[in-house]
Amino acid sequence: QFDPKTEEEKKEDKEDGSLLAQTLLPFPCSCQLGVVVRNEARRGEAEGDVTKSILSIITHVTGVEVEGYKVSERLKGKFLSISVSCFVQTAAARQAAFDALAADARVKMTF
Repeated sequence: QFDPKTEEEKKEDKEDGSLLAQTLLPFPCSCQLGVVVRNEARRGEAEGDVTKSILSIITHVTGVEVEGYKVSERLKGKFLSISVSCFVQTAAARQAAFDALAADARVKMTF
């Protein structure tokens, strides 16, 4: 089971991932964004709706284009793991996508 961070821990756990990404990845490039969300299907929201919502968050980030995705259930369906293939223009755009995802309460982890 995931041990969710408190709001205080989330504020302290801020690093500029765009610097490392800029060094390691040849932008613009294709890359994977990993997202783990609570499966809201157990609360009445369809699994496809959760996935569409997460993809919408990513597509609204300037400089990020979704190319495809794959959804897997984790922990007996309690969580969904969404692997999103994206074409990203810059390291800053990649970081903006992660920041936008982190702002959604359903998102438990990004990588």
